[in-house]
Amino acid sequence: MSGIVQEKDYLQCLEALIRGTALSTANKATKNFAYMYQHELIRAGCIGENNVLLMDKLGEAFTSGRLDTKLLSNAMGNKDLT
Repeated sequence: MSGIVQEKDYLQCLEALIRGTALSTANKATKNFAYMYQHELIRAGCIGENNVLLMDKLGEAFTSGRLDTKLLSNAMGNKDLT
């Protein structure tokens, strides 16, 4: 993985993952989750200048265990992400 993803795009993607097919539109809870997960990405060193998502750092964070898929999986209804 390489490149960057703009903040607006990855937050929108995170929110949509959590919303899934159960909800047709975003709500406060799904938006809050996206922001909460953004803080996890910051702690794992995946967010660069101007809050862009650094894809190479994201891959490293998942591989090294600094970023756990369980939080995301649980929020998605315990779907297996592997």
